[in-house]
Amino acid sequence: MMNTQFAALLVLVLGLVGMAFMIRVLVLQFPRLRVKDNPTDQALRYVLFYLALSLLSVNFIPIVINILTVFVDIPRSSTSLNTVGIAYLFSTAVANDLSAGFLWLIYRIIDANKAREKK
Repeated sequence: MMNTQFAALLVLVLGLVGMAFMIRVLVLQFPRLRVKDNPTDQALRYVLFYLALSLLSVNFIPIVINILTVFVDIPRSSTSLNTVGIAYLFSTAVANDLSAGFLWLIYRIIDANKAREKK
């Protein structure tokens, strides 16, 4: 069985990776929201920006819980996790990271297409 704090530490690292991707996407894309483009591209840019913002906010609470689990001594009935608990923890963390990575990739593809159109 895996220790609860160790599992929370691993999931915390995965969550922070996902948040780093989302923050990077938001920082790079926020100034581009003001760019006047064709209406379809502008609408897509807003939808993707708000999707990144929602993924960032959804990922915030699990990270706070993992920080508390790792660094604060909280009384528990058990310090070990069962297989289902471990699978759930890691599947949600990996799903968040994949969502963040794919959203970042979408922005990269859009930027590459825009650069190609300008040439």
